[in-house]
Amino acid sequence: MSDQSDIPPWRKSCSKPCTAARDVEVLKLRSRIEQLEDELYSWRHDLLTGMRMRRDFDDKFFEYFHFGVNFYLVLIDVDGLHDTNRDYGYRTGDALIKSVASATKDRINGVHYRIGGDEFAVLCLERPDLSGCQRATAVYEEKGKHTSINEMFDEADNKMKEKKRKRYAGGERRTGPSTCSVTPIKEKE
Repeated sequence: MSDQSDIPPWRKSCSKPCTAARDVEVLKLRSRIEQLEDELYSWRHDLLTGMRMRRDFDDKFFEYFHFGVNFYLVLIDVDGLHDTNRDYGYRTGDALIKSVASATKDRINGVHYRIGGDEFAVLCLERPDLSGCQRATAVYEEKGKHTSINEMFDEADNKMKEKKRKRYAGGERRTGPSTCSVTPIKEKE
């Protein structure tokens, strides 16, 4: 009798006698499953940041809103990305995006998404603390007062635009990763 320790577990559990041809078919199927898992991951995740992408955000946002989940929508916009790409190159811009994504995941508890070139969203079940955000403008919106997901998203998006407009009108430079900062908008307590 041969030593069973070097036989793969899937082969030990064969209910029918295992043959070389069947072994090859099993290996092909396992390889195809791995390929499909990789495709599914790349279809659902941004390859630069590892965050889920817009289609998953839309599904989860709809689900949270319409099934009565109390939640907060956080929108984050990377400050000065266009100017950073122009002045310092796309590698620096990509590094800025990855830096903001990493800091966001570390500091804001929730489900994270990259929803655009320099835009991120987080769906949070608890009120988020945005005080630690750097190199980005961040705002949040509470579900409670909104009648539709479009209204809630537009409210947060408009807050974002207004906040950036005021900062830039105040003389803050848009260029370079070191000049970006955040002052979060807080909802009424």
